[in-house]
Amino acid sequence: MSERVLRDILGGNRPVSVDGGSNVVEATRIMMRTDAGAVLVMNGSKLEGIFTERDLVKRVVGAGLDPKSTSVADVMTAQIETADPDMKAVDALKTMQDKGFRHLPVKENNKVVGIVSLRDFIGKELTEIQDQQAVERSWADSSR
Repeated sequence: MSERVLRDILGGNRPVSVDGGSNVVEATRIMMRTDAGAVLVMNGSKLEGIFTERDLVKRVVGAGLDPKSTSVADVMTAQIETADPDMKAVDALKTMQDKGFRHLPVKENNKVVGIVSLRDFIGKELTEIQDQQAVERSWADSSR
């Protein structure tokens, strides 16, 4: 397996974000349009929190709140961890697993530069496993 760092995973992707005053419907539409499982909640350039699909289910739908009149700031996860873009991917993945979250904002020089999700790790590792299996099958076929 490679020794990727978060910067390698982020590539040129820009983080998806909303203002804390946005309502849940607006945030959800942005998530749908960008195929994102989470949006960063920003106040200008300051990271205030993160709003995830899990927040939508538990804190809005499960709580019976009206998504049109509920601001993202009222239902976001405010206590969030961030990572440096030069953090090893495996260390970030371990942090996410240990803390029980699926999205990790990435900051450099106190500025948000992106967000990684569990699926970012799965794709790369899955590809590496599939490539290794193909090599093993080829080896097995050639030794017959």
